[in-house]
Amino acid sequence: MKAFHENLSLKEACVSLGFLSEKEFDEHVIPGLMVGNRGHE
Repeated sequence: MKAFHENLSLKEACVSLGFLSEKEFDEHVIPGLMVGNRGHE
């Protein structure tokens, strides 16, 4: 909700909340794996 309400990217919100560093975010959040219909053929 922070990203939406404050018009931030998910990375910016995650870092500002102290959940992950920018490096950790980049290592764990892979947008290509979040889209599509993987595994549901």
